[in-house]
Amino acid sequence: MAATRLIAIHHLKGKTLKQCLNERIEYSLNSVKTENGEYVSFYECAPETVIEEFALSKREYELITGRHQQRGVIAYMIRQSFKPGEVSPKQANKIGYDLAMRFTKGKHMFFVATHTDREHVHNHIIFNSTTLDCTRKFRNFFLSGKALQKLSDLICVENSLSVIRIKTKVKDKRHEDSFSKRDIIRRDIDIALQMNPKTVDDIIKFLAEKGYIIKYGKHIAVKKKEDKRFLRLDSLGEGYTQQDLEKIIVNDVKVHRKKKGYQKKLSLLIDVQQKIAEGKGGGYAHWAKVFNIKQMAQTILFLQEHEFESFEQLDKATNEVINRFHEVSEKLKYLEKQLGDYTGLKKQIINYSMTREIYVEYRKAGYSKKFLEAHKEENFITYENRFLYTLIFKTISFVEARFRALKEAPNDSYTSIEMKRYANMNNQKFAFNLTYASENHDREKVDKEEDISNLTDYERITRIRMMLDDFVNTNLIQAL
Repeated sequence: MAATRLIAIHHLKGKTLKQCLNERIEYSLNSVKTENGEYVSFYECAPETVIEEFALSKREYELITGRHQQRGVIAYMIRQSFKPGEVSPKQANKIGYDLAMRFTKGKHMFFVATHTDREHVHNHIIFNSTTLDCTRKFRNFFLSGKALQKLSDLICVENSLSVIRIKTKVKDKRHEDSFSKRDIIRRDIDIALQMNPKTVDDIIKFLAEKGYIIKYGKHIAVKKKEDKRFLRLDSLGEGYTQQDLEKIIVNDVKVHRKKKGYQKKLSLLIDVQQKIAEGKGGGYAHWAKVFNIKQMAQTILFLQEHEFESFEQLDKATNEVINRFHEVSEKLKYLEKQLGDYTGLKKQIINYSMTREIYVEYRKAGYSKKFLEAHKEENFITYENRFLYTLIFKTISFVEARFRALKEAPNDSYTSIEMKRYANMNNQKFAFNLTYASENHDREKVDKEEDISNLTDYERITRIRMMLDDFVNTNLIQAL
């Protein structure tokens, strides 16, 4: 078990570069702490001239690159502390050397000093911020300390040492379902694609209706009213660029969209004996053994991080993930179906709101033919058709329910009941074929069927109303 920390050594104000290096290096190489220098190892530098070599590399870096930084980072120190009694000083020094070599990739000079003056053995690793060729500097990247701890744990597992178990943090529920601005735009574009748009302009109109501000130019960009910056469609990733959307609409193809995040593929262990039998040499056998050890170390780290102490726990966690996947899949299908229903409902509400005022005026005008000719629009006709469509089907449903009640009633007086109905609003064709018989009413047949698709708008609407009125006023319907 080893705890690590990465510390930057700066060129302090009022001190020379050598003075700043000397303070840290002399403390690390203290003979009392390292048992007279027995547990000290160097890479690409000598014990007697390590400070001068660090300083010389800085001057060479300035000459080669022309960059001069008065108070920058001149070196880095890694502090690696082991669990008391778990590791010997010699093994600790070897582990520290391996850690420094892997972390710097052998591109920076460094030394490892193992201190034994405390109850716990610990390493002081100092490496130069300038590379060996004096052309670049070490980049202290984001979360480098976490990467260092991960690498240290991996080396500890390879050397049969324990690792520190990190306590699992409780997730903040406020951020569980948070989405970025690009995620929200991608989601709205997916909704627009489900409405079967004919062009990219239809998608842009849909986004505008949702409250987006559109900016045209070389590239289309969108943003919400409360946002400051426009986001280009090209920045949303594969499948959301203007060219990809055109392919999806025209060719009805699915464009491959990369998933967010990097997922490293799992590698299986290599069968060394089989590879040797296939003709691989000794060098490959050595590499394969090291590779297998690293893979096993990564597997152990994964199990320890997720607190899997037995196969039963791992199997249980796997089943939970599988069940969760199925639950989410079912929920997704349900939501997609619900979304389709809401889309159709929204369309009808928009049509209703667009045509309601015109229809009210039309009724006040006493269904005037002159008014109809003056306001003949597709939206008006759509509203009329939907109104009649709803009225006809409500009447048919009412009649069917009454027929069903008569059939189920324990009364022999109803000798014959038949019913056929048909309504197709798209083709403008309605048919009603009803037969009814009883003791009190003669057998009556109502047969109304007429193709009205070739009539004018006014004649078609009037004929449908007349057919409906005749149907409702028959003796049969009145008796029911």
